Amino acid sequence: MKAKQLHDMSTKELNTKLAELKEELFFLRLKHATNQVTNPMLITDCKKDIARLLTILREREMKGENVAAEKEVKKVSVKKEVKKEVKKETKAKKDKE
Repeated sequence: MKAKQLHDMSTKELNTKLAELKEELFFLRLKHATNQVTNPMLITDCKKDIARLLTILREREMKGENVAAEKEVKKVSVKKEVKKEVKKETKAKKDKE
C-alpha cells in the first residue's frame, strides 16, 4: 500500500485498516510457524504497511487530531476479534481430527 493512499484515508479508515493488517500479520506468523506460507515476504510487506499506518497516525496526532482515543478503542476490539478467530480455527481443526 502506498503512503499517498493512506494519507487520503480518514482516521477511522486508518484504524480499521490497521486492525485488519495486525490480524493478517498474526495469521501469517501462525502459517509461517506451521510452514504453510507460500511467500515469506508477505510478512515483511505486512509489517511495513503497519509501520506506514502508524507513522501517518502519529503525524496526525502531532498535528492535534484526536487519534489517541480511537487507537485505544481499536486495540481492545482487535484483541477480542483475534481471540475469537483463533478459537474458531482451533475448534475447526479439532473437529477435523
